[in-house]
Amino acid sequence: TTLRMIAGFDIPTSGKILLNGEDITKIPPHKRPINTVFQRYALFPHLDVYDNVAFGLKLKDLPEFTNASHIDDNAFNGASSIVSISAPSVTFISNNAFSQCSSLETVNCPLVSEIAYNGFYQCTKLDNINIWESIETLGDRVFYGASLNMSIVANKLTSVGVSVFNSTKVKSFVAKQLEYIGNNMLSSCPELT
Repeated sequence: TTLRMIAGFDIPTSGKILLNGEDITKIPPHKRPINTVFQRYALFPHLDVYDNVAFGLKLKDLPEFTNASHIDDNAFNGASSIVSISAPSVTFISNNAFSQCSSLETVNCPLVSEIAYNGFYQCTKLDNINIWESIETLGDRVFYGASLNMSIVANKLTSVGVSVFNSTKVKSFVAKQLEYIGNNMLSSCPELT
């Protein structure tokens, strides 16, 4: 019932439905900035899970995430429901793109070469990340406060900004081509050997 009210298919008998502080109670379902994926009967059986979920986004002329070459400033900043990111064609992640995504655990961006400042700042559950084969530049505080309970080997990495791995659980770090290292790059890393 609650999800049907949020989507606009049912009208609440009292109260309001607020989205980012805006009352959307009287906005019809087709005009709401919300997509609905039904559990069974309304799914397209010839499409896989990804295409069923992406269907609503395609109708709104939003770019497919799999074809994006970059992720914009603040694109998902503070999005607490994101658990996993898979962006196979992304080469650049902009400022604060995933900053403070408190539920984010997994990132798969195998072609990314640069992450600007605060890219994954305070992503406290982030432990599984696939970027190390391609990454060349990490801006300031990119992983500050992220879990990163791992060993890192980044063979193409040439530039690391200020406080990039501060307060993480990085166990070891190898980057043979580094030309620039910012201050406090690996400070407050108790697991570091």
